[in-house]
Amino acid sequence: HGEAPLLLSDHRRAVRAALGIDAEGRGIDVSIDGLAKAVLVSLKRDHGIEEVDAVCGYSLGGRVGLAMKRSCQRGPSNIMAHVTDRTKVVLLSANPGSLLTLSPTGEEKSDRTFNDDLLA
Repeated sequence: HGEAPLLLSDHRRAVRAALGIDAEGRGIDVSIDGLAKAVLVSLKRDHGIEEVDAVCGYSLGGRVGLAMKRSCQRGPSNIMAHVTDRTKVVLLSANPGSLLTLSPTGEEKSDRTFNDDLLA
């Protein structure tokens, strides 16, 4: 509080560095897709992982896992670990999010269910 500097444990510093977050908390897109990209970039850059065999996520991590899986639809990238249609996904207590509109039509609900099933 006040003028006191923010002190972080080594664990938190390692996580921030892996995700590209600077000391002021800048440097990362905190959307679900942005977090998924940051994880995939870190897997390749920091751990040398080229292709992800499985993704497991709990709660918000499940939504990030879905976004990681969805990234395979965009094709391979030179800077990110690859998630393919062979990548297994385990989601625990994860909700894919609300529908795009407050009052979705039957067709929108059907499309959303179809797309979620493709990811499952």
